[in-house]
Amino acid sequence: AAGVDACRDDPDTEARADGWIASPSFGGRRPVLHGSVRLFADGCRTMRYRLHFTDADGLPRTFTGRKDLAPGAPFRLWTDITRLTFRVLNGHVHEPEPGGTDAGLLGTGTAHLGATDLVRLLTTFRTTGPHGTAALTRFGRFFAGELWNTYALGRR
Repeated sequence: AAGVDACRDDPDTEARADGWIASPSFGGRRPVLHGSVRLFADGCRTMRYRLHFTDADGLPRTFTGRKDLAPGAPFRLWTDITRLTFRVLNGHVHEPEPGGTDAGLLGTGTAHLGATDLVRLLTTFRTTGPHGTAALTRFGRFFAGELWNTYALGRR
């Protein structure tokens, strides 16, 4: 993202997502060509993911994912942050079609992270610039604070 402060000040800030998609259906481990994450999108507690990749035949595909956080339901915190509903679309789709439907829908599903998966994921956050550790610390406080506000205080 442009910076930790941008994420804090504008919940719809887009951050870059790098990595791969591992799916036998699409040819095994496929690199993400362009990926983005919006942690608190749409002015509410929604996390949105959009990853462009190609399948084994070189055809463009888009993985879109969504997590919805439920205010005031502390017992749901673990489920909400470790479950991702997703769709795989034909082509490199930048925005969903009006009405929330995509003509090129190839599949849908739900991904679940276990505790070790979540810990491993948290170790992949990276920063650039002279104050990287401080930026990661500020981001961690911001993110934990948003979860506290949502689950412990029931704020949207």
